[in-house]
Amino acid sequence: MPTRVRLLPWLQVQAYYARTTSTPAGQPASSGDLLVADLVLSWQRGPLTLKNREGNEWHLTKGFYRYRNLVEARLQTPLPWLAVFVHEELRVDADQGRVNLNNVGGGVQLGPWR
Repeated sequence: MPTRVRLLPWLQVQAYYARTTSTPAGQPASSGDLLVADLVLSWQRGPLTLKNREGNEWHLTKGFYRYRNLVEARLQTPLPWLAVFVHEELRVDADQGRVNLNNVGGGVQLGPWR
């Protein structure tokens, strides 16, 4: 379970260990040890929230490091149960030395935001 600690109103740190299991189609399940440390910077002005998560993952079993960066903008509408958001996440694996995933997305959130 991730433990997130707020150090300042705009700064949080998070760290956790996980035992992961993956099962690619037609392959036997494999497991691995994962150590994660994140730095989360956030800024809020009225209904707009900006967030930047600097993620660090050490894949201990497979022996590589992954850097992840998530940038998100969220706009809360006057309706407390409705918000819109956009985000981009970039991943770089040290063993490949290149960007190996870049996700861009967005959507509408219905319900409370935690």
